[in-house]
Amino acid sequence: GVGIMQCDAHDWYDGIPTPKAAWGSFSNIDAFRQIWDEVRNKGEYKKYDWVVKVDADAVFFPDRLKQHIDKLLVPRGAFVYLENIDYRFRFMGALEVLTKEALDLYFERSPGCIRGKHEGGED
Repeated sequence: GVGIMQCDAHDWYDGIPTPKAAWGSFSNIDAFRQIWDEVRNKGEYKKYDWVVKVDADAVFFPDRLKQHIDKLLVPRGAFVYLENIDYRFRFMGALEVLTKEALDLYFERSPGCIRGKHEGGED
């Protein structure tokens, strides 16, 4: 296999229609949260140490990511999100990598992260 098929496990989630935003892209915060809710409800992520979100149009090499993670020597049970973009939101991009504990923390605290209108994008 190639791409996510090389991972210890993988899953697919259907896209969700999103409104076009004033800046020309899409306001997909609600879609992002809905799909992460599906991940939480399914619960399969809890069987693995790391969770990786990969956009369908991304080029992804799991073996290279595993090598990088191994070099980090992250203690089991640590809350880790690997920043891969130098932009103000920090939690966005075609690839998001976090420990299952960090994802649990996101699930716990995400309702308070977005206040007011849900305008903006999470890619």
